[in-house]
Amino acid sequence: MLASRRTQRRLESALIYIVLIAITVVMVSPLNWTFVTAFKDPRDAFTYPPKYLPYIQFQPSLYAWKDVGLIKDPTQRGTHDPTSILNTLRNSVITAIGSTLVSVILGSLAAYGLARFEFKRWKNRDIAFFILSQRMLPPIVLVIPYFIRLVDW
Repeated sequence: MLASRRTQRRLESALIYIVLIAITVVMVSPLNWTFVTAFKDPRDAFTYPPKYLPYIQFQPSLYAWKDVGLIKDPTQRGTHDPTSILNTLRNSVITAIGSTLVSVILGSLAAYGLARFEFKRWKNRDIAFFILSQRMLPPIVLVIPYFIRLVDW
């Protein structure tokens, strides 16, 4: 009896690991696709059926990196300056980190106030539902009907 329970537990844990590995492969495959496509020639990037395995199905190249200007290519004219691209990337990273920090700080203060204090006029559940409903239907979604309405005028 004891051996069968042990075997059953091992089978259950093996099944759990197989499911977790399958989910991980499904979730990571778009990242892998993006990374592999960054090293393809345009003819390899748009072929059907797609080519997944570098050095087996296609020969990797730095064509896209040269086209963007991150790698200097003396044969190409009119490419972007690598320093301007890196400055733009740096500015984007600074903006993303700054806005994330501000959002986390303001959100944590609001969450603390909502969890710690009880509001008499509005119930805490109503406030929490309002905040959650803003995530379900963000206000920017309403821009399209307004735009259509104004264009028809």
